[in-house]
Amino acid sequence: MNKSDVRIKHIDEASFKDKFKNIVNFFKVSCLDGTGIPELTEQIRTTLGSMDHLKDKLPKVWMDIRDHLKKEQTYYI
Repeated sequence: MNKSDVRIKHIDEASFKDKFKNIVNFFKVSCLDGTGIPELTEQIRTTLGSMDHLKDKLPKVWMDIRDHLKKEQTYYI
């Protein structure tokens, strides 16, 4: 949470980490001067790099369907 460096609510980080086991960390960042952004960015890179399933190849048929839907004039979810 950041509202130009004024946190308006306390976040119970321990409760969130206990409830959501996939939370890696919390970072204090500044939208005004960028403090903490490099650390947050590095943690995101590290975490994504350790998620092997993100490197899985999608079946060709999925790609074909996606390409087909991109050509359509109707929006899909």
